[in-house]
Amino acid sequence: MIPKEKSTHKEQSQSTRWCDRPFEEVGDIWLSRCREKLSALTCDKYEFWYERYVLPQLRGTLVKDISLEMIKQFPTVILNQEWEKGNPLKKSTLMQIGSIVSGVVQMAEKMERKETGGYLQKTKTGTSGAPEVTEAAEAVGAKTSVLTPSEQEALCVCAKYHHNYEMLASLLILYCGIGTGEVCALHCDDIDLERGEMYIHQTVQRVKRKNNEEMQSKTERIVMELPTKKQIRTVVIPEGLMEYINEFYKKGVYLIGGKKAVPFEIRTLQNRTGKLLKLYHLDVNFIRMHNTFVRGEASLEIFKRVFGIVGQREDTERNLDVEQVKTEMVLDLPALRLLVGMTIEEMSSYIGISAELYRQIEEGKMMLSWTQFLALLFLFQYNRKTKVILEPLGLLPNALEEKIKI
Repeated sequence: MIPKEKSTHKEQSQSTRWCDRPFEEVGDIWLSRCREKLSALTCDKYEFWYERYVLPQLRGTLVKDISLEMIKQFPTVILNQEWEKGNPLKKSTLMQIGSIVSGVVQMAEKMERKETGGYLQKTKTGTSGAPEVTEAAEAVGAKTSVLTPSEQEALCVCAKYHHNYEMLASLLILYCGIGTGEVCALHCDDIDLERGEMYIHQTVQRVKRKNNEEMQSKTERIVMELPTKKQIRTVVIPEGLMEYINEFYKKGVYLIGGKKAVPFEIRTLQNRTGKLLKLYHLDVNFIRMHNTFVRGEASLEIFKRVFGIVGQREDTERNLDVEQVKTEMVLDLPALRLLVGMTIEEMSSYIGISAELYRQIEEGKMMLSWTQFLALLFLFQYNRKTKVILEPLGLLPNALEEKIKI
């Protein structure tokens, strides 16, 4: 167990920049924060790998001296050392060891920016004189990053339009923090519709077959109880997500892929979800979704806003609220741009304004004119990926559609 007091030197070196601290000091703080957010079993594993494999190599190394190459090669170094000792490690274990190093470095970078505005390692200086993010920081961020608010909104928009198992699984992982195996093993009988809760007690795994003589496959998919009581838990379903679950709920079957009365294969679910999201230019996977929940950056406000808008406007509405639709467009603009796969420069050129002006509009620093709104509406209306969601998002109310027709 990781004692919460283990990070006492967190406050002792407030005057020391995070990048100038020893890896062990920052690592202890990182572990204590994991203990606050992750299950006890997961944290115990992290602590074991941290103390056995990571600390002996990086204990006194300053965080700023951990290069991109060190981060990439660290799992390989550990693998070679353990192989010589006759202790070959699993690929999954090596990935977790690498993620520990990445997580510690990334936390140092985040705190450095928050407290001093600085960056890790040796920074490059652009023409403006402002420091830029280093290669190592970018690499770490790419592997362990969370979903941005724009990506979360784009994911919710996709889920609102595509009512399928893949998007339901994505919402459960992002807003409930359930693991992929736990999502696949979630049974409808473990969901309490009245209380809005679900009982998480099992997971899907692929294991080796004991008798493989007559079987082509060497492994089989099984549903097993979670190893420890600490992992078994009751999860509250966010308001609004229950309605989505209701569409797939059927007693006696698994929630995901319930038609066949067998749990979904983890890899199949991941691949199908990835293919669907790629159609919308979203570089989003279950790992990033889960990281977003674990780090407390999954915004239920975004979820409620996207799913709460649909059905709010009556078909008999005749008065067009110009300011309302302009405000809604600005709120949805980052997500819509992600869905059409355009950069800020490309979007600005399409509607005839400068990239800087468009950026300020998207950030809410500049008002969107009615002409600019219509130009954006025209662009999204003629893109097959966004056309179907304009009306549900409230960007094409009946009053405006009637005026356009006239």
